Amino acid sequence: MFSHIVLSLYGRCTMHKEWQIVNTIGVNRVYYVNSGTVRYNHGIKKYTLSPGMFYFFPQNLKFGLTLDDNTSFDHSFFDFTTVPPIKMDRMIELDPKKYPLIWSAARVAFDIAEAYPMFPVSQRNRHYNLAKSYLNNLLMLVNEIVPIETIDDPMMHFIIDYIHKNFHTDISISELADKLCLEKNFFIKKFKRYMDITPYQYIRNYRMNTAMSLIKSNRYNISKIAEMVGYADTASFSHAFKKMYDFYPNEVYKNKHLFF
Repeated sequence: MFSHIVLSLYGRCTMHKEWQIVNTIGVNRVYYVNSGTVRYNHGIKKYTLSPGMFYFFPQNLKFGLTLDDNTSFDHSFFDFTTVPPIKMDRMIELDPKKYPLIWSAARVAFDIAEAYPMFPVSQRNRHYNLAKSYLNNLLMLVNEIVPIETIDDPMMHFIIDYIHKNFHTDISISELADKLCLEKNFFIKKFKRYMDITPYQYIRNYRMNTAMSLIKSNRYNISKIAEMVGYADTASFSHAFKKMYDFYPNEVYKNKHLFF
């Protein structure tokens, strides 16, 4: 279904009332709820995510998840980006047990996620491609029941793939526009029309999502992570991180269990 999938995080975890969902525009999320419930808020719309259900949140959907006091939420998950990019105005909720093929694919995909978790992008274990393949199969089957809408523009496919492969370099917007032989302002408008954010915001979000994953790996200090995601120094990286998430990278180091 997708020519390119990048997994940033996957695994299984149980979160409690202090949990803070880090919802980054540009990252798709798939959840399977093992136990517990959580409130999903999207504007004025409010839902409850329930045990035994499959949920898909597209990359352009801004939302919040809230836990009640004295509750927990056990879920298996994949965070990922795709080419072609996904763009939808709603989440998908399915009871996988009603669809035998989806249920079979979901069980294998989430069993792999649980058995061989890949929390940091820097630690792609030998099961990474296997997990990616089963996730792609799962999304193909879901698409037959509820269409997963993607952006049908080869130029956007090319430029998103280029960003994913070169986000750690000093990418300029003029450079991206030149690659498509477009005038800079026209390119920015075109990108925003499709992705709902500017190319600069998309690059920043992709860098910050990668940085969040690297912090969780507990293998690198802030200075090294800043370098790995394309920032010249720690100060500029920390400032960008704070602007994005409203907290500093060192706060995640101290409380990694609260951020997913």
